[in-house]
Amino acid sequence: MMLPAHKVDDGIGTVWLNNVNCSGTENELLNCTFNIDASNCRHYGDVGIHCFLNCSTKYEGGLRITDGFAENQGRLEIKYKGEWGTVCDNQFDNVDAEVACRQLGYCSGFMIPANKVDDGIGTIWLNNVNCSGSESELLNCTFNTDASNCRHYGDVGIHCFLNCSPDGEGVLRITDGFAGNQGRLEIYYKGEWGTLCDDQFENVDAEVACRQLGYCSGLKLPSNKVHDGIGTIWLNNVICSGSESNLLNCTYNHDISPCRHYHDVGIHCFLNCSTEDEGGLRIIDGFAENQGRLEMYYKGEWGTLCDDQFENVDADVACRQLGYWLVTWRISDGFAKNRTTGNLLQGDLRIIKGHAANQGRLEINIKENGEPSGLMLPAHKVDDGIGTIWLNHVNCSASEGNLLNCSYNHDISPCRHYQDVGVHCFLNCSTGDEGGLRITDGVTENQGRLETYYKGEWGTVCDNQFQNVDAEVACRQLGYCSGQMIPAVRIKDGQGTIWLNDVNCSGSESELLNCTYTIDTSNCRHSEDVGIHCFLICSTEDEGIIL
Repeated sequence: MMLPAHKVDDGIGTVWLNNVNCSGTENELLNCTFNIDASNCRHYGDVGIHCFLNCSTKYEGGLRITDGFAENQGRLEIKYKGEWGTVCDNQFDNVDAEVACRQLGYCSGFMIPANKVDDGIGTIWLNNVNCSGSESELLNCTFNTDASNCRHYGDVGIHCFLNCSPDGEGVLRITDGFAGNQGRLEIYYKGEWGTLCDDQFENVDAEVACRQLGYCSGLKLPSNKVHDGIGTIWLNNVICSGSESNLLNCTYNHDISPCRHYHDVGIHCFLNCSTEDEGGLRIIDGFAENQGRLEMYYKGEWGTLCDDQFENVDADVACRQLGYWLVTWRISDGFAKNRTTGNLLQGDLRIIKGHAANQGRLEINIKENGEPSGLMLPAHKVDDGIGTIWLNHVNCSASEGNLLNCSYNHDISPCRHYQDVGVHCFLNCSTGDEGGLRITDGVTENQGRLETYYKGEWGTVCDNQFQNVDAEVACRQLGYCSGQMIPAVRIKDGQGTIWLNDVNCSGSESELLNCTYTIDTSNCRHSEDVGIHCFLICSTEDEGIIL
């Protein structure tokens, strides 16, 4: 047969013959009609031919599947004229694939898009294949052998079914996840385990799948949080109403041409749908029990929260929920002084009663609102969690008594565990002793790291914008006449909370907390802890004497 010029390498030298015309009976080409006027010819018009190795019809039209993930799926090849070659995907569809698969001994099958099939080599034998579906062999269908408009990137592929029995059809499993109830969703279909594409797959579809698996409910996992599967992607565009007991009762299709395994759907099935203990909080992996990563008990599991939009007001609600209230108590008619404490669960008076025994009448007042009871810790100051990230975009008004009463969503697709939120709950919200100062870890008591007592804890001060004028205020508050700042590089690093940042004093203040400052220390590290050197005497008498 003739090969189109675009499938033949250009020759060189003389173009001898043009307008060759044979009747077919000639035994030599020069016995055909032709002329030698090649003035309108170029070498890109050089003709090529494909000579058949075998013109016997024995084994003609034999099929095979090659270069696939498994023996039942891959590029379709046909034996024709003594050679194996490929089939062009023009007009080739699932009904044609069914005929080919039955010819190969399978029960049925469907077409694999050419972009999912490795390119073949050699001859493209068939084009425009069109079967009715009743044929037993592909060559019984209509086709032509003009493949001039075909390239090997258009080679057709087929996926033949291992089993067409409905037994076991549609069984689900979860695999490659952090736990048995969350991971990539797979379905048993046509005798094989395969994946589902996440196009249009939503939480309602995950709920159906989870119920089918024996769980109470569930939600979709973003595909970027699911390991890529292998093999067949069976279903696409799954749409459930929510009432179905089996995923195959939902609507779906088999057009997976836009899908790749990085689109494989995942689900997280709930271990418990009871509302008992729902939304319970805990703080873990922190420097102290009142500060660290915030975790929530939800649907039977402990998980984390994403820090997107999480602010101090949200941390305040979480801390109050955890029992960090503004609790004031006093002993009247006794000899003890009025005092304030915190870190008490609402209504739990055991600690206070232990202090108050035999000292007078106990009076207690629990304020659920008012002074803040906590602040957010930036994610980079919190150890990464593991497992489920439950909530994102938490937004509280400050009046809520439970974090689940705030607005939030379950779209955690943009979240990673390095964004897990943390909180620092205040041990004491009283202003008594608030802002007390001390100097520690220095060579003498009047020089070293500056620390402040704030919200019931001693912590450090960041050196951002801290100047000598700020050190003077701090030293006067400590009872010295004046002082100066010590650079952070000459101070031992502190630990625990960094309370103040961007301190800016005018110099007239009597206490450091009277200056301007912020408690946003997200850009601070303990290597930036400020130090001060307070002067023992500021008199100019004997100043500068050399001994």
